[in-house]
Order: sequence, then C-alpha cells, then structure tokens
Amino acid sequence: MQNKKAISDLIATVLMVLVTIGVLGLIVAAVYPMIQKGITESSAKRECLNVALSIKEATLLADTLTVNVERGESQVNLSKVLVKMVDTTGASTTFECGTVPNIFSNVLCTKTNPGNVTEVDALPFIKVGDAEIACSGVGRVAVK
Repeated sequence: MQNKKAISDLIATVLMVLVTIGVLGLIVAAVYPMIQKGITESSAKRECLNVALSIKEATLLADTLTVNVERGESQVNLSKVLVKMVDTTGASTTFECGTVPNIFSNVLCTKTNPGNVTEVDALPFIKVGDAEIACSGVGRVAVK
C-alpha cells in the first residue's frame, strides 16, 4: 500500500490563485490611498488657481489696520481668508478675516494694534471634499 501525502494539482492551482488575489488586494489597499491623495491635491491646486481674490487697498489709521479684500468671478468654494501681516523686521503674523467675500464683492478685514505692519497678503482657504486646503497668497500690498 502506498502512502500519498502530496497535494493534487487542482488544489495547488487553486491555492496559488488565492494567494495571488490576496497579494493583489494588499497592493491595491496600500496604493489606493496614495492615488486618492494625489487626485485631491491636484484638484485643490487647480481650484487655487481659480480663486480670483485680490487686495484692493491696505491702510493703517489710528492703530487699526484695514484691508479691502475683493473677489472676482470665481465659483471656488472659499471657506475662509487669512490676512498675513509683515512687519518692518520681516516677521509675519496672520489673522482671520471676519467674512468671506461673495462673487463680485469685497469685504473689509480689520485688525487693531497690528504693530509696525508694512505689507499685507491675503491667503485664501478652499473646501475640497471634507478637507480645507490653504492656497498661496494673492500678492503682497504695501500698507498706506
């Protein structure tokens, strides 16, 4: 009587297919989040290019900084606007503008006791999905 302990060819083939499917599943599980992150980031960068936000004027009067932020034609979902203040030493601080301008409108962002501010910049934040993404500034303007 012979003692057969080998696995049949059919069972070996099925096991190899199952192992291959498992390895592919692990690879997809590891790579898919990276692909989604890249898609979200590229979408956010495209949206940042279409913000259409600008600073019309920045004035410092009676120890109150007033920044006139204007929004052009843009359907981008702005969630907030930060105003970046640069002082005489080159150091910068930010404060949040109270409201976000609607399309074809402007808002006045004010800050009391801002220090020796010489320049300001507006930093828009956009909403992409559930994430809030910071865009680069719209351009520094000298304070009058």
